[in-house]
Amino acid sequence: MAVIQQRLKKKASRYFIEVYNTKLSSLPHQLVEIDQDILELYNVEWEPHFSHLAIHAKVKKQKEVGKKGYTDSNEKDRVIIYKMSFDDKLKALKIQYVGIPPGDRVEKISWSSVGDVFVLLDVESGVKSANFYFITLKR
Repeated sequence: MAVIQQRLKKKASRYFIEVYNTKLSSLPHQLVEIDQDILELYNVEWEPHFSHLAIHAKVKKQKEVGKKGYTDSNEKDRVIIYKMSFDDKLKALKIQYVGIPPGDRVEKISWSSVGDVFVLLDVESGVKSANFYFITLKR
């Protein structure tokens, strides 16, 4: 089970994911701060086979040194992906940041029924495209 929390941190709104393992009686959990300035949260997609979590949100564009912005928009519709696992030795959840797939105007997200293929629908200049990603982590 995952709970999204919005908190004020230094007068700025920050989002956190609190993830619980409901299969155990002690309910171990972990709180992870999302390292993006989220303006609006659209959707959270859970993938149960490989324990992936995808967060679809409108985020504030981060300025990069030396790069010029060619659009007036200060917002992006992005997806942030995490991988969760349970550590038997520590009896705790571990959450790994997987990454952010490319695409600034993501409209829809979905996991395949197999679980390791992620699909996002991106819109650029009025043209919609479906992008498929094979999500794996090196051990």
